Amino acid sequence: MKFVIGVGSNSADKKQRMDAAIEYLASWLDEFECSSVYSTRAFNGIDADYLNAVVCGCCCLPVEEVVSRLKEYESASGRNHSEKDVVIDLDLVLVDDDVLRPRDMEREYFMLGYRELMGNCHEPSSRILR
Repeated sequence: MKFVIGVGSNSADKKQRMDAAIEYLASWLDEFECSSVYSTRAFNGIDADYLNAVVCGCCCLPVEEVVSRLKEYESASGRNHSEKDVVIDLDLVLVDDDVLRPRDMEREYFMLGYRELMGNCHEPSSRILR
């Protein structure tokens, strides 16, 4: 299966956090691709700007295991959902062409990297999963 993952951080050391997360994902995803790392404003307009990227890769793991790996990495990196600074955020947005997080498909922080990876023309054509 092909997995498309949004990566983001707005912590003080966000460049290092992004580099480490991308390296982690590359260590277990085959056919790994990563967009450029780019800066976006916080969605709420208040918090620190983010660095974002989108990665794409394949593996034979079930979706639940992929999500578990992403959340375990966030936790091991010190992610605390009650703090406004996001140490690292890893979100599984698409599996093959199935959209797991439809709101991300409408947000600049994801779509900039997604369009870069998909050649500016590919939008998933199949169902949205909720």
